[in-house]
Amino acid sequence: MGGSSSTILEASQKKLLHFKTNFVYLQKFRDPRLTELSLYEEKATRSLCAEIIFPFESAEKDDLRKELSLSLSLQHKHLLKCVGYIVEKEEGYCGDRNVIKAYLEWYEHDLDQEIFDRKKIKLFFDERELTYILESLIEVGIFLQENELYHGNLTTMNVFLTPEGRVKIADNGLFSDENSCYQKAWKGNKQVYLSPELMEGLKQNIATPNYNVYKTDVFTIGLMMLHAGTLENPIQAFDYSKYKIDQIILKRMIAAMDARYSRKFIAGIVVLLNFDSSKRPDFIMIRDIFASTVPKYENKNLEVL
Repeated sequence: MGGSSSTILEASQKKLLHFKTNFVYLQKFRDPRLTELSLYEEKATRSLCAEIIFPFESAEKDDLRKELSLSLSLQHKHLLKCVGYIVEKEEGYCGDRNVIKAYLEWYEHDLDQEIFDRKKIKLFFDERELTYILESLIEVGIFLQENELYHGNLTTMNVFLTPEGRVKIADNGLFSDENSCYQKAWKGNKQVYLSPELMEGLKQNIATPNYNVYKTDVFTIGLMMLHAGTLENPIQAFDYSKYKIDQIILKRMIAAMDARYSRKFIAGIVVLLNFDSSKRPDFIMIRDIFASTVPKYENKNLEVL
């Protein structure tokens, strides 16, 4: 799972020295996909980087550093990169406070906005583009599962899109389990994508239900692909007052994809949306299933609007 902690920190410091030399401050604002952040731009390439501040008590320091060190070591082409972090004291009106400043690559555009823009002009993704999105999500899921980690907060909003149409997924591990989709629904009463087993957990009012984290993320990816493939949000199938997901609505959405996408591709989406978690694959199992079900394409990126 990467090099030693000292090696990681040394690499982090080198990257931060480069950052301070080559980036300029732009603005501070609240990004609904992440949190409040300060935005910086690289002088030479004009690429963007976000500074996120995590205040902490002394007892929390080691846990935060461990989380950030893990993010530095787990680099994947489809995960939003953590450039580095620093620990320091910050002066404030009410006295000094301990903070960790984390630096992440940042992109303005995301899959949620892309779907919104396409819906306005009725411009559907072609199958090559949808396959690229799906493969990117699955690759990250496999990568995390192989490292005994999981995401837990997959949404179209945290699938960032680069100007070249490449997928970059924000790593939920930088924040906390309280930001998982289930905790948002259980604590915050927010309507989010949940698997049938997590809807049952809500119904039973269970704070930490027992479920397969990978199979739940797989179901979420199936919903995200329905959203992208139809340009309609499958949240319409969720009835939070009864803690149910309407399978008829989901089947209707799947049927609507028939006119635009191959049966082979749609069959792959149906596999992800199996309501029976015992028959729904995790990410490792998907690798073998999709080898024979999902079409292959050479040109892998999106034509972003």
